[in-house]
Amino acid sequence: MLLEKFDIKKYEHTLREEGREEGREEGKEEGIELGIHALINTCNLLGVSKEQTISRLMEEFSLPPEDAEKHYLENRKGTCKL
Repeated sequence: MLLEKFDIKKYEHTLREEGREEGREEGKEEGIELGIHALINTCNLLGVSKEQTISRLMEEFSLPPEDAEKHYLENRKGTCKL
């Protein structure tokens, strides 16, 4: 009886929507990572101090101090995920 009520088209539509949402989230996260990377590189090129760069990361990306410093150090070491 349960199988008779199963709508394969609705199920496929739901799967596609979930996939799209997941893709959007991944894209958003990648965009933020690229923005962080670009900000650190720009600050470095302009001679901005580590402290000022971390402050800008916190401000622009709403990062807690620990995360901002982690991104800064990863970028400076060349170990960022990009």
